[in-house]
Amino acid sequence: SCLVPYIQHWNGPGDMEINEPKVRTSATRLRKFITRLLLVLLLVVLLLIIILVTVYCIAPDVFYAYCIIVDAGSTSTKVTLFRWRDWPSRSNGWIEQVNHTKTKKGISAYALKPEEASATLVPVIQRLLDANVPAAKRKSTRLFLGATAGMRLLNVRHPLYADELLQELRDALSKIGVTVNNVYSDIRIISGDWEGRYAWISVN
Repeated sequence: SCLVPYIQHWNGPGDMEINEPKVRTSATRLRKFITRLLLVLLLVVLLLIIILVTVYCIAPDVFYAYCIIVDAGSTSTKVTLFRWRDWPSRSNGWIEQVNHTKTKKGISAYALKPEEASATLVPVIQRLLDANVPAAKRKSTRLFLGATAGMRLLNVRHPLYADELLQELRDALSKIGVTVNNVYSDIRIISGDWEGRYAWISVN
């Protein structure tokens, strides 16, 4: 009875056919399956490595978000471009200054010709964008303008001139292809108190 698994049929002495045990066939199939699975996993890992190398080496800017801060002072207007890692799980606020430039006059100098303020400032911002921000990221780049001492003084002495100047800048800066969420809160005159707070934040 112990020879039953091995004997297919018996035709007499010397005529005995022996089969391999079924367990050997199952083991062979399992080995083939594991081998194929390992090959698939290896291909997936190699594909992920290629994607990561491409993203980090060829297109590193894909993970960055950008922001332009315009400090419209009394004697000059300083334009600074910042960026930071825009990862979904990133929790810290590390920010890198990418580039910085400025105009020779403060915007309050254009009180009587507000269109010249935008004609001077817009090309400066545009050059900064063209040189430093990938085309795919420009639309999502935020822009903020804070006018300080020169505009505060103009707003006290000639509020209508200050309003016209701000309106000209709001119209022009909202059309250069970046994001201005609210023209009244993102492009405005800031108080001396807030100017001090922003200065403290930038230093720290």
